[in-house]
Amino acid sequence: MILPRSWRRMMVAVVAVGVAATAAGCSTANPGSAAVVGDAEIPESRIAEQVRELNEAAGQPETQPDAAVARSLVNYGIVYELVEQAAAEAGVSIRPGAVDKAYADIVRNAGGEEQLIQLAIQQGIPVSGIRRDIEVQLIAAELAAVLVPGQQQQLQQQVLVEALGDYSDSVGVEVAPKYGQWDTAALQIGPPADPVSRPAATAAPEIPVGLPPQ
Repeated sequence: MILPRSWRRMMVAVVAVGVAATAAGCSTANPGSAAVVGDAEIPESRIAEQVRELNEAAGQPETQPDAAVARSLVNYGIVYELVEQAAAEAGVSIRPGAVDKAYADIVRNAGGEEQLIQLAIQQGIPVSGIRRDIEVQLIAAELAAVLVPGQQQQLQQQVLVEALGDYSDSVGVEVAPKYGQWDTAALQIGPPADPVSRPAATAAPEIPVGLPPQ
């Protein structure tokens, strides 16, 4: 089942249940870092490898640069870190084997593993990142259930998106200038500050791997 738009927002939401807010982080994206989330670094080498993987899958030169794809990959990396860090601090985890079970269900719903892989690639997620994407969705769902138990997805979404902004402010998110600036309100990387280039803001693509309906 393709992830609905509402669950796309749920995936990027994070809640720091039981975690006291801290002062805004002072982390800085150092040379060699695409971004820094709290104390966690997202290395440029990882983004370059993911771009290479997507280019290879699309039949393009492996080293062909694609600023929009790279920015989306950095955006995913930031969101994943926020979800995972908040879950760890909140003591929220998923059951052993949950990712394998969800992966099997999603493959079945997609019509096969190859179909799932192609769909992921089309949406800018490298094959090596599919399982992590599923894991983060599962963690986000657990966080939602803890924060707003028994409520409709729309309400959960609203609360979680607000919590994501609060949490990203508390731990600090820094992005390498060439990608842009982290926009807490939009929950994505906005265009660089340089007014001369004025690149268009690019939202993270829809997540192609979705959890089966509850």
